[in-house]
Amino acid sequence: MDEFDPVNYITKLIKHGISHMEENTNFDLHIAMISIDNSVELCFRTYLDIDGYVRFPKLIIIFQRRAPPKIKRETQEIIKEAREIHKKRNGAYHSIRKKPIKYDTVCTYASIAKVLLTKLFNRHIEKLFVNLGKKPKLIEEFYENWSKIYEKLIIFYFDITDIIDPYVDEFRESIELMSSSYYRMIENKDYILLNQIRSFKEELISSEEIISTDTLEEHLLYLKDLYPRLEDKISEYYEYENLYKAK
Repeated sequence: MDEFDPVNYITKLIKHGISHMEENTNFDLHIAMISIDNSVELCFRTYLDIDGYVRFPKLIIIFQRRAPPKIKRETQEIIKEAREIHKKRNGAYHSIRKKPIKYDTVCTYASIAKVLLTKLFNRHIEKLFVNLGKKPKLIEEFYENWSKIYEKLIIFYFDITDIIDPYVDEFRESIELMSSSYYRMIENKDYILLNQIRSFKEELISSEEIISTDTLEEHLLYLKDLYPRLEDKISEYYEYENLYKAK
């Protein structure tokens, strides 16, 4: 008998949810949300090695107490988003008259689950939406690219400031720091666009409106362009710092 692989099992749960999305009925979207939500809970339980049921809010509290600082920072926004969608899932699940579930919200939750799984277990997860249309694939790619940039910003911010404060919006603080006259790693237009894209990302979860595919493509192209520029700026900074310390 093959050894049990929890990451593989969680991935199958996400894909099971996605298979229901192909029908695109309200019933199937509800089942998809439940399956993906279960996968997110299992991510935390597996990472924490908790065997048995723990309510989602308590699970998050335990994770925030036990996880290493780097993991906590990288997953700060993911946890916030997972909490919000978990509430939507509960509201829909416990309603007698099943409330409509937005297709984009399910795509977003699956993409969040994939990023969380990758970060917690450092495993490559293959593309999720191979049998669906263009928009789900764009949402998945958007989240992957946003996550890479978010990680760069947060890690640099902590390395420079060494601040640990759960009440600080580390993303906002990081782009303010990097756009300051001292560091000049992010131009003013990047500062504005990153804030706009973050607001757009929040709309993917909270808005009941249909998200524009054109807007998704536009933001994705920008994120792909920004990442190598950001990498270069951060590398240049550390090279300069190392030269300065060597003198």
